[in-house]
Amino acid sequence: MDYAVGLKINLVQLIKKIRSTSSLIPFGKPVTISIPTNKLNTRKIKTSFMPNLVHSLDASNIHILCEKLNNQPLYTIHDCLQVLLIICMILKKK
Repeated sequence: MDYAVGLKINLVQLIKKIRSTSSLIPFGKPVTISIPTNKLNTRKIKTSFMPNLVHSLDASNIHILCEKLNNQPLYTIHDCLQVLLIICMILKKK
């Protein structure tokens, strides 16, 4: 069985400065721009690590499955997938 081996993790979340300007159009909405800085946002890195890791593992498992399907139908929604029963039986024999 194939697994996600050699998974490299690179998380970069930079702190952003938010700049707002008033609109040049009368009664228009103000314009807000997020400008990244060189400082890491360690809080965001800590809180997003596990969900991002799980998402990456789910995606790599589906990628490995797609290579084995040989143009068979596969339906995915987030981390759920659906294939025909006969395809499951064929994959189980491999």
